[in-house]
Amino acid sequence: MKGGATPLASLPACLSTRYAIGRPLSAPSDDWPWRRVRALLERLSAMAAQALRGRAPAPPPPIAAACVGKGMGVLGGRPVATAALSVGLQTLGVPGVPELKPLTRSEALRLGPGWSHSCHAMLFAPNPGMLFGRIPLRYAILMQMRFDGQLGFPGGFVDRRFWSLEDGLNRVLGLGLGGVRLTDANYLISHVTEGPHRVVAHFYVKQLTLQELHAIEISAVHSRDHGLEVMGTVRVPLYTQKDRVGGLPAFLRNSFVNTAKFQLLYALKVLNMVPVEKLAEAVAATQKLKTPAPETAVAASAPAVPPTTF
Repeated sequence: MKGGATPLASLPACLSTRYAIGRPLSAPSDDWPWRRVRALLERLSAMAAQALRGRAPAPPPPIAAACVGKGMGVLGGRPVATAALSVGLQTLGVPGVPELKPLTRSEALRLGPGWSHSCHAMLFAPNPGMLFGRIPLRYAILMQMRFDGQLGFPGGFVDRRFWSLEDGLNRVLGLGLGGVRLTDANYLISHVTEGPHRVVAHFYVKQLTLQELHAIEISAVHSRDHGLEVMGTVRVPLYTQKDRVGGLPAFLRNSFVNTAKFQLLYALKVLNMVPVEKLAEAVAATQKLKTPAPETAVAASAPAVPPTTF
């Protein structure tokens, strides 16, 4: 540089020295603008350095490719995220389940300030176990029993004024589960929720080993929110017993918060955990269970007979 100008590569260091912004990411949230400024300047500095060397910066890897080897693994012979991205914004397509409008990550982030953002994660692991020695468990999927008696995935609302989606999600996961972190490579899909409130629900998935998942279940008992906002963790049964009721159909009869049931079914389909026809059968069985038998309906509608007095 001529005239003693400061090289671009040294700008972040200069700013860090003058404004004392070189703090770790675990610093209090009141310095978040400086962390973003520093990250932006570092990125600009790297791009300028590469341009001066005659090389354009390499484009970021696609999400599907980044998933492999970063806690996502392979399902059905292909990367987990590829199952969703290869078909674009895939719908659920299960009879009896209302569809939610899907959005890409960029579309969701372009929504106006009047929208709230919720981020939830499905942690799962291949499970070679056999129930009663004959029913394959296939996968262990983690959900939570909430303070309101409803089932949901770990996560919560993220204030986009102070946090990125992943930073906010990891903060909530730390309160309810303990040591687990997700990145944008674990992002799966976003949906616009139904109801009067303008909420977009972001959904993440992460594959673990069964030992890692079990360790998270243990650490969740010692988390800050255990016994308060979180009553405990549960695993989702993916099988259907011979009576066509036990297992997944009975589990789907529970009360789920907001989009949790839709997200569960969507992930089971997109990640090839349960065939679509089996999902449709489980949902149909759930609806039949909600319909009272004819004799039960007649008995319920019959007038009460006064007790006999002796």
